Order: sequence, then structure tokens, then C-alpha cells
Amino acid sequence: MKSALMKTVYACLLLMLSLLSLVSSAKIKTLHLVGELYPPATYEDGSGQQFELVKSIFEQLGYQVKISVFPYKRAIKLVETGQADMMVGMLKDTNLNVNYSYYPHDVDNLLAIYPRVSQIQWQGSSTIQNKHLTMLLGLSEPFNKSLPDLDYQVTEVNTHEQALKKLFFGRTDFIIDSEGTFLLLYQPKHRENLYTQLVGFIEIYAAFSSNANGTTAKKLWDEHFKHFIQTKSAEKIYEKWGMHREYWITQQYISDKLLIDSNVKAEAEK
Repeated sequence: MKSALMKTVYACLLLMLSLLSLVSSAKIKTLHLVGELYPPATYEDGSGQQFELVKSIFEQLGYQVKISVFPYKRAIKLVETGQADMMVGMLKDTNLNVNYSYYPHDVDNLLAIYPRVSQIQWQGSSTIQNKHLTMLLGLSEPFNKSLPDLDYQVTEVNTHEQALKKLFFGRTDFIIDSEGTFLLLYQPKHRENLYTQLVGFIEIYAAFSSNANGTTAKKLWDEHFKHFIQTKSAEKIYEKWGMHREYWITQQYISDKLLIDSNVKAEAEK
């Protein structure tokens, strides 16, 4: 009788241990994602194209994505100090203590913008040689990398309104900005009086903290994003937020990069 009772107790203990193990393994992992307020990419309520893109990838991998919106510099500091795992909507800055995604999650055309009444005759990117350029804070480093062989003066400002004032008052020759920003934030009356010329691409990256969760998240993101961006699901996210133009630029850019990486790898293996 005792023997049978002990066997029953032992079996119950084994069952309880197995259940506890299952509960532990099934525990949902949390990714703390931050970004600045930048509609339609990000909104205060955690919606927006960039936030939805991250959720679509990580929720399929068993993560619960916790989203917070902060001013740009505050969001960066949270990632640098490990208080947040990931940030979207970042221009690469080598002075920051973060780890960037291998591929940008958004790509847009980079424009040189100048008044129609100016005497500038556009002759390609070399036209900006020895000119004065105005751009938003943080844009100068990636722009300099895209045109490393040209000399020009750069002033960074905090708002598009400040840049336009400098342009219309003749205090700068060109504004450098993304095509998306030009179409969304520049008033029609201003756009009608401006010329635009393509001078490169602006790459927007995800950044990750160096903590364990951030390191794991970066590895997963780099592995899955390059495939997800090619899917209909990704296209629908961009369409939902009125960013179909941005989707095709990004999708084509990533496709070209994947082809280049594949060719480089093939050459290295010869």
C-alpha cells in the first residue's frame, strides 16, 4: 500500500516539474522598443509603419513588443544605457554606443533642394562643389559618406522651417533632405517654387543596445528583416500608412544589396 502511494506521489511530482518546465519555456520574451514621434512612421500610441514592421517580425518569434515614444536624444540614451533594447528611425552616427542593423529598415531618395529663381544650373552632384548646404541635425554624417569627394560647407538646423528661411533669404545654396519629407512636410506653395535633384539615398536604421536582449534582437532582426521586406505582408504595412512609394524604394534597395553581398561572397569562395 505504501509502495503504491509513494509511486503515485512520485508520479505527481514528476508531472508538476514537467508542467513548470513547460510554463518556463513558454514564457513570452519582451522586447522594449523605442522611437521618436514621427508620423506616419511612429505615433504616441505605438502604431505607425516602423513600429508595426518590428512587431510583425518579433511577435512571430514569440516576443511581446513593448513600445515607448520619447524625444530623439532621450530614446538614443535609453538604448545606449540598456534601458531599451531597440530603436527605430535612426541615422547612423559612429559616436553613439549602439549596434546598428546590417540593413536599413527604410530608404528614401536624398534631394538637393533649391529655389527656381536662383541662377544655379544643375550639372549633376558636382554642382554642390564649394556651395553652402543646410540640412537637419544628424544628416551631415551620412550625407558626407555618400559624396566623399566633394567640398562644401554644411549648416545643421533643428527644423525644416529654419532650413527654408535660410534658403529663401539667400543664406544657403541648397537644402539637403529626403524626398518623403519634401512631399509630406513642405507646403505646396513652397514646393512650387523649388527645384529638386537626386543626390543619393538616406538610410534609416534600427539600433540595438549591447545588453543580452539587444544582442539577441539584433541577430534575429538581421536574419529575418531582409526576407520579410520582400513579402506581401511588408508591402501591406507600408500601404496601410500611405508609404507605398517608400516601400518600393526600400525593397529595391535591399534587393540590390542582397545581390551585391551574394556576389561578394561567391567571389570570396572561389
